[in-house]
Amino acid sequence: MRYAVSKPAHGLARRLGPAYSDEPLGHALARLVKAYPDFIDSIQGNELVWKDGTRMSIDDGHGAKAFEAMLDQPDIKDMFAIDLSHER
Repeated sequence: MRYAVSKPAHGLARRLGPAYSDEPLGHALARLVKAYPDFIDSIQGNELVWKDGTRMSIDDGHGAKAFEAMLDQPDIKDMFAIDLSHER
């Protein structure tokens, strides 16, 4: 499954560059499960398990990625790597 980012948002993220999150991945994933209890069942190992049984890898195993690669080919872990809070 691939998620698209609008061109303006994608361009803005490229110009601003990354502000990496200090939050541990486990905490971010727990918040994700809590935020979508009707859709996400659990985290099992390296997989996000949806209520319909679909499983998604959290880490694609490619290791550290350049910022461009995180935007172009993110895994779930990458989606939590950048701090999007307004408290920078």
